[in-house]
Amino acid sequence: MELQQVRPGSRPYLALQFPDPPTGRPYIIVNMVGSIDGKAVLEGTEQGLGSAEDKRRMQELRAHADAVMNGAGTLRKSGASSRIEDPELVQWRRAHGKDTDAPLGVLVTSRADFPLSGDYFDGSGLRAVVIGTDISPERRREIEAHGPRVLPVAEGGVGLRRAIEDLYVREGVHLLLCEGGPTLNDQLLHERLVDEFFLTLSATLVGGRDTLTILEGGTAYSRAAVPRPTLLSVFANDETNELYLRYRLPPA
Repeated sequence: MELQQVRPGSRPYLALQFPDPPTGRPYIIVNMVGSIDGKAVLEGTEQGLGSAEDKRRMQELRAHADAVMNGAGTLRKSGASSRIEDPELVQWRRAHGKDTDAPLGVLVTSRADFPLSGDYFDGSGLRAVVIGTDISPERRREIEAHGPRVLPVAEGGVGLRRAIEDLYVREGVHLLLCEGGPTLNDQLLHERLVDEFFLTLSATLVGGRDTLTILEGGTAYSRAAVPRPTLLSVFANDETNELYLRYRLPPA
């Protein structure tokens, strides 16, 4: 595997190509930033782990995506948006066949106990779907009055898979980008719904016995069943000392 250098001003992730989606669901990629010791947060959020260059990689992946998915915990702690900030990336996205300036937003929650504020709820024009396992009829009406569609699903892996299939069929989502958090990442991985995993390896050491890692909440894999992804590419950034890693998971 050749180590590639990130040149100043370059956009390495725009050159990426992705396979066609599996039958009946989107092709799903996860993008996270983590410290050298595997931690996903610093003082409670991912902010401070990645550099401005890492955020540019995130925006480049959004330019490829039809939808951006977040868990409710990420929304509450850090906010969530599918917005693409750079007009040049919006232009690139349009030139490559996308009919919207930003991907569809997708929020995964149980009761939707988060403030109805931010890009998905304030009339910004960003479309969103809220996937919930225990949203009351009253809360559903309140959310939908702010714009997003609410998709009720059963709890557990079956419900998550059904929701993702709905995004493929009803919303035309062929490439789904998950930006965390760690619990949602773990649920997707255990359901064998992750096709690729992007990781920015931050030049930081966080520590802490209870600090979240990039996967949280599920049962640990056995030695025989542990997923063993294939490393597809490595980009090095000498200015930030970050590595941008791309892995592909074995097919389900």
